[in-house]
Amino acid sequence: MNQRKRNFIITLFLLPAVILFAVFFAYPLITVFYTSFCDWTLGKTATFVGFKNYIELFRDNSDFTDALKNTLKWTALTVAVQVPFSLLVALILSKKPRGWKVVRNSFIIPNIISTVAIGAIFTNMLDAEYGIINAIIRLFNPDFYVSWLQDTRTAFWAVTLSWIFYGGANVLLLLAEISAIPQSVIEAAQIDGATDSQIDRKIVIPYLRNVLGTVTVIVSSFAITEFSEVYILTKGGPLTKTLNLGVYLHRTAMLENHYSAANAVGMVQLILGVITIVLVNKAFRMGKSIGE
Repeated sequence: MNQRKRNFIITLFLLPAVILFAVFFAYPLITVFYTSFCDWTLGKTATFVGFKNYIELFRDNSDFTDALKNTLKWTALTVAVQVPFSLLVALILSKKPRGWKVVRNSFIIPNIISTVAIGAIFTNMLDAEYGIINAIIRLFNPDFYVSWLQDTRTAFWAVTLSWIFYGGANVLLLLAEISAIPQSVIEAAQIDGATDSQIDRKIVIPYLRNVLGTVTVIVSSFAITEFSEVYILTKGGPLTKTLNLGVYLHRTAMLENHYSAANAVGMVQLILGVITIVLVNKAFRMGKSIGE
């Protein structure tokens, strides 16, 4: 088979994927980017207005500012809590203690349940009247009453609780990487008298550098684009205490019918995601081998 025929066959195989990418990703992304610089509302033709939407978002819109701050806080919290917690669980399960398979399978359950269902579960758990959280506390303090999702002092943390520890998929990724570590390296360290904690710190965790970077990107992307649980639990309230970019984008597009401003918010989310990926790649030196 000559090179020209080979290239033609490769192109034929790639063409369906390229078409699907162009139709369902590239074209919508270009449309969102362009219309974010337009004045586009329901029933009107998009009119180019330059950076007007972005200027209004950052200069004149306190709701957007609160949504951006909450999104950044949730991103930082999710990375700071969920990644180390997932790593800790993976390190423990990698030792295969009694019942480790049951724990592993149980830990993944929240990740196979839809976020809508999880939001509904926590809405009921945190209900001020009949929720199980208040019911347990009232066993010790009968007069206790806190509306977790409506109180401005507790709403942010109540919503955070609904996902912050759900890292089952991350644990599986880390466990898979741990199992790929050459056993000879660990055995050599054991022969030299290294303890389990020393092996974890000096050998296992350094080997996990790339997958830890991947996990960090996954959880931060989730926090930046999160919508379902926040919308179901609080719809961004009370006031703007739990308003994030996802809920604000939905409100701008679906309730205010200001599509161009909503697309500007979407571009802000995209930029945050790109910045996150760049920072994580640099922080974890992803793609480089151990020792580089």
